[in-house]
Amino acid sequence: MIELRKKIIEIEKEYLELLESIKEKKETLSLIAVLDSIRLFWFKNRNIVSLYLFTLKEKEVFSYSGATYLDISSKDYYGFLVCGKIHVMDDQLYKYADTVLLKDSFPSRDKFINQVFKTLEDNISVLKELSDIVILLPIRLFFEKTNFYEIAEGLFFRFF
Repeated sequence: MIELRKKIIEIEKEYLELLESIKEKKETLSLIAVLDSIRLFWFKNRNIVSLYLFTLKEKEVFSYSGATYLDISSKDYYGFLVCGKIHVMDDQLYKYADTVLLKDSFPSRDKFINQVFKTLEDNISVLKELSDIVILLPIRLFFEKTNFYEIAEGLFFRFF
């Protein structure tokens, strides 16, 4: 498990480098190129991430998912850290990539582009400032839709 966790840390560092390079080239890259690079990154690392998520099955893990922005500056994540020993944030950029790349069009293109880059910057902040307490992974990549929602619902009800 320790070696697997080290590999996840390496993957998160590589992901941070990718996101920072995208941010630097923001003006020259197309939205499709940005989302495709994110999707390819997670696809390339899917076996290790999947194995790691499988090892968390019996542990006290809480997932932050469904929201698109974790406001680090105002400490919005504190409630998320109260429960569980391991905290996993679902990477919404992967979900955006999966959604956009599978459709021909999407509504409010400018608003969507702004949201993608706001989430990208949020992910950079999470990886830089919270990497020791929050793991950023594309959880939805590894679960069938119905199974994911059952798991998310179960995690939600554990708060009460």
